[in-house]
Amino acid sequence: MGTIINLFADDLTAATPAELTQAIVQLAQAGVEEKFRLDFKETWEPDKQCPDIAAFANSYGGLLILGVSNDRLRFPGIASPKNSDLKTQVASVIATRITPVPIFEVHTCPAPENGANYLIAIRVSAQPRIHLYLKGDRPVYVRSEDKSIPANASHLQALLDRVRSAEHVGVAIPDPMAPVARDFFVTKAANLEATYVQRQVTENRRRSETFCLIAAVPEHPVCVSIDVTLEQSFRRLVFGAYPSIDQRRSIDLGTSIAEREDRASSWYRYHHLDLDRDHEAVWAFGAQGTVQYVCEVAERVDREAASLWSVVDLFVNLESTIRLVHEFWTLLGYFGAGQLAVRLSVPKLVPACNNDNYFPLFYETPLVLQRETIRELYGSYAVSVADTGLLLAYDARAGLRKQTLVTVGNQLLRDLRFGIDTRLLRESLDLL
Repeated sequence: MGTIINLFADDLTAATPAELTQAIVQLAQAGVEEKFRLDFKETWEPDKQCPDIAAFANSYGGLLILGVSNDRLRFPGIASPKNSDLKTQVASVIATRITPVPIFEVHTCPAPENGANYLIAIRVSAQPRIHLYLKGDRPVYVRSEDKSIPANASHLQALLDRVRSAEHVGVAIPDPMAPVARDFFVTKAANLEATYVQRQVTENRRRSETFCLIAAVPEHPVCVSIDVTLEQSFRRLVFGAYPSIDQRRSIDLGTSIAEREDRASSWYRYHHLDLDRDHEAVWAFGAQGTVQYVCEVAERVDREAASLWSVVDLFVNLESTIRLVHEFWTLLGYFGAGQLAVRLSVPKLVPACNNDNYFPLFYETPLVLQRETIRELYGSYAVSVADTGLLLAYDARAGLRKQTLVTVGNQLLRDLRFGIDTRLLRESLDLL
């Protein structure tokens, strides 16, 4: 790790906290003017600093440093909240008060004058978009010399021209369904009478046509340095996000639960196989922050051909994957939006339902959905594959996650010829 030369351009994730503190102190004491791309503030006041961040994003990008006195001679820092991480709190406030969320980084380091406090460096990139500050009656800000000011008509015209110019260039949006790992699919055992050991062998398994595939890509690529620490962190997030997975592997790993890892320079994949239920699930992430999940959805009854799938499991998969994406992107320091895509394939399967209630097949969950919430419109549906997608903004995967589940689930199930009562569905999802 080398000393930071340029706070505007260097990779700050590769610096130690002490190196970042030293770089901030040196910049503050160097006498560099606060102009279009630099601002120092002594306190963290969202109502004042969020317009600054929006202005940086609408102008030329910039660096906002918090915890430094106005005369730049003192470095009191910012106190950390009692029940939250300071970096996460600051990033969350920015992501919920500015739309679309700008490309930004938040870095913290100890304040020289008080080791319990922190200096905060917020680095913002310029984008060909108009970023709105959601609080107050002045939504658009730009930088003018060393100040952030509400945009006037000429500023707005310049911003609109920049957006139109960027749209004309036609930058391609990444495809969430483009696999981050080769052979990204799930399989079924060819013979359930075979032993667990035999069922694991590739030659004794076949590709499944029944699956749920969920993928998310950041709106802007995140440069991910993949190492064993990040791989382990990703797996811990998986175990925390999906109910029952960690519990089953802690009891049956090595007997009815088999797992493996695959990796390459640009991706990592974790593979989980429940041999007793013949249920396979695979998670992967790529070097640009892409996250993908695919799992088997078909359940066999009495060792016969697979015949059931679970509407409840669908919502568990959606909720858990969106939570995983949110927590993984937060770990990477990415708080912007992304593209979410879902594909559900259930040919020759019928929903698992008993006593007019849809129930789970593969997860331990209290969620049960009443038939009146999700109705089969035609008795049996002619369509067996559903696709949908949406823009996964910060709020959509955090505080408004339930609404995202309702939106995505409704779109998928309507494709499969179901009628959805979204009010009842929203109330039922409180159990997740």
